[in-house]
This record gives sequence, C-alpha cells and structure tokens, in this order.
Amino acid sequence: MIILGGSSSENLASSVAGELGLTSGKAEIKRFPDGEKYLRVLSDVKDQHVVVIQSMHHTPDDFLFEYLLLVDALKDFGARKVISFIPYFAYARQDERFKPGEALSFKTVSKLIEAVGTDEIYTIDMHQHRVLKSADIFRIPSHNLSAMPLLAEYVRKEGKLHNPLVIGPDAEAEQWAKLASETLGTDYDVFTKKRFAADKVEEGQR
Repeated sequence: MIILGGSSSENLASSVAGELGLTSGKAEIKRFPDGEKYLRVLSDVKDQHVVVIQSMHHTPDDFLFEYLLLVDALKDFGARKVISFIPYFAYARQDERFKPGEALSFKTVSKLIEAVGTDEIYTIDMHQHRVLKSADIFRIPSHNLSAMPLLAEYVRKEGKLHNPLVIGPDAEAEQWAKLASETLGTDYDVFTKKRFAADKVEEGQR
C-alpha cells in the first residue's frame, strides 16, 4: 500500500506512512502561469492500493480539483484501488435546497469524487446535519470517523481539569459534545444558535 498526500496534506501523509511503516508516495504539483494546476504522479502505482490524503480546508475549490486530477491520474496509471482520507470535507453544508434554484453541492461533489475512480472514502467529523450518514449520498463505501474521543483524551491528559463540562455551540454539535463527555466521564450541554447570515450568528442557552 502507498500513502500519497496532496499539496494540502503532504506532511500528514508522510507522518501516517511513517507510523504504519508504509511507502510514502510522491507527486509533483505546481501551477502554470495562468493559474492552472499541473500534476504528475512520480511513484509507480500499477496494481497498488493507494491511500490519498487530501484536506479541503481553507481553499476548497483548489484542493478539490487537485484531488480529482490526482485520483484520475492514479487510476489511469493502473492503481488497483484508491482509498481517500479527507480530514476536512468541503461542500457538505449544502445538502438541501432552502431556496429555489440552489445547487446541492454535497451531491455534486460526491458525484465528482466517484466519477474519477475513488473506490472508498473516509472523512473526519464531516458536516452531517440533515444528511445523517455519508452513505446516504455516496454510492461507494464511505465512513465518517470522529476525532472527538482522541481530542477529549488529549484534554484529559494535558488539561488537568477538575469535573469539566463539555459545551457544544449548537444542536448539531451535540453529537460531538456527547462523545467527548463520554470519554471524559462528565456532563455536556449545547447552546442554541440563531443564524442571521453565513458569518453572523447569535448564541444563547438552551
């Protein structure tokens, strides 16, 4: 198995490969003068299982398109199976139409990911509100893992807190607050949230 990171997750992929004692794949990724991405797979991937790690945080359009180029190239060069790990999965928020004419970006992105040849996908604490399972959207095996127990364990070891209370910012975060509280053996609560705009919310007690 080869672990290959896109440009957003090269260091993470290298660390994962080292932890597992696996080969770290290599790719050349750069830009043409007009801003287009250039991508070249440098590792021999024929008949290999390749794990692609690519977060889509901060510049989702850029990293999503790079992911599509990478997976399509891997399949063209004979990779037997491509398994993707996307720590931050972009475009999951728009999973329902709230106004006429809106694009369902979650469904669109899932189709693109499948179309380039992704065989299986793992995400970490993906935005799942109205769509409760990623398997309801993807037609390939999909798994949404949670980092909350690991983060809570880190807090237990490093925080030196006495009888902490876990707080979630809104109802959607209750699932994560509950997981963290179970790990810490403590209580949790969540705030209510009223949204006025994408970047303007009001928090209150439940």
